[in-house]
Amino acid sequence: MNDDDARAFIQQFGSRVRELRRQRGYTQADLGQIAGLDPTYLSGIEQGRRNPTLDWLVRLAQGLGVPLGDLFETQRCEQ
Repeated sequence: MNDDDARAFIQQFGSRVRELRRQRGYTQADLGQIAGLDPTYLSGIEQGRRNPTLDWLVRLAQGLGVPLGDLFETQRCEQ
């Protein structure tokens, strides 16, 4: 995977997080409070500007009420 592929994957991941958040009717502030994330950091994830660690991924999944793997379920994220 080259840098462009990695960047595209991170952006697609952020879109998936945004999609799941919106499906639940959460604002970024809501999810931030539930998952213990700063809303600004969450915004960076959704915009593909942040590359979260595994710890943050687990927090996101728990905050969204989904298994960790669901954060990656999108046809656009296939390698």
